[in-house]
Amino acid sequence: EKAWSEYQRLGLPDRGNEAWKYSSLAALSKADWNAASLSRQVPETVKTMLRKWKADFDIAVMINGQMHAPSSRLTLEMGYEFTALQTQPALTYDDGFVSVAAALNRGGYHLRVAPGVSFPKPLLIVHCQQGENSWSSTLNRITVEKGAHFQLAEIFIGGAETYLRTDITHAELYDGAGFSLVRIQQDSSKASHFSELQVGLAKSAALSLTQINSGAA
Repeated sequence: EKAWSEYQRLGLPDRGNEAWKYSSLAALSKADWNAASLSRQVPETVKTMLRKWKADFDIAVMINGQMHAPSSRLTLEMGYEFTALQTQPALTYDDGFVSVAAALNRGGYHLRVAPGVSFPKPLLIVHCQQGENSWSSTLNRITVEKGAHFQLAEIFIGGAETYLRTDITHAELYDGAGFSLVRIQQDSSKASHFSELQVGLAKSAALSLTQINSGAA
């Protein structure tokens, strides 16, 4: 309700907003999008990734914002938890697009790394979107507790051609925490992907962020 009220107040950003100067939303706002439905179909590209990388990563497969447990390989005894998002993170609604994406979210994850955990096997999250002309909006929460160190990689791919994806992630790094995040966007060439990462850093916490874009329209 708070996110929706913020959207109603702010509206969609236009090119008068400095952050959106080169990104017009006019065409997207007129398109007829359908909410991405629950899907259990795993594309062959995802299956190939699982075969190639299962020895190097723990792997979580997310399809349309929901975890596909049969394809995921997690060793949670290594000191972290990976669950469906239960409570909405404390977001900053800095523009109307963040607000509407948060208000319409259907899915997402919460990653929590326990205090003092030091570099278990890296986690790879494979995000796949299914459904032509679908819109998948997810909220994600990351909590890295005091003195913990963790490595996360996320890759975004499409199981359709034309779709809209919005993902908003809020990360909280506590005292002395270290967090490495690599995000690889390889969406379909006709897809649109908008992402927001908000991070809170406590004393002596460190974030390493790498973003690679090689897909989408």
